[in-house]
Amino acid sequence: MQAVLYLSEHGNERPVLLRDISANLKIPYHFLSKVMQTLNRLGYVYSTKGINGGFALAVSPHSVTLVDIVRSIDGDHLTGDACLLGFADKNCENPCAVHDAWEKSKHTLLQTLSKKTIAELTNH
Repeated sequence: MQAVLYLSEHGNERPVLLRDISANLKIPYHFLSKVMQTLNRLGYVYSTKGINGGFALAVSPHSVTLVDIVRSIDGDHLTGDACLLGFADKNCENPCAVHDAWEKSKHTLLQTLSKKTIAELTNH
């Protein structure tokens, strides 16, 4: 999420180097590289190689919500029906100890993330 917000603020004029994003946001380079590859594959960012290479947004920051980015990176682990604690045999029919509390919090979280676009959180 931080990298997408960073690109929204810094990457419109020319692509931003991965090492610069990593250093400025204090995100481990190799972890960020994998996240950016996923976002690239899904069409949220694009990458260019060469002397002026780097990453930039491939979509309008007005058209992407925070929940879009969360689901892109995390799949449905955070937003879906999977057990928050990671128990494979736990679900709505067979809930874990935190299921009810998490369902209420998750609903509020998803509502908030669905209403905010990247543009609303940056200078665009």
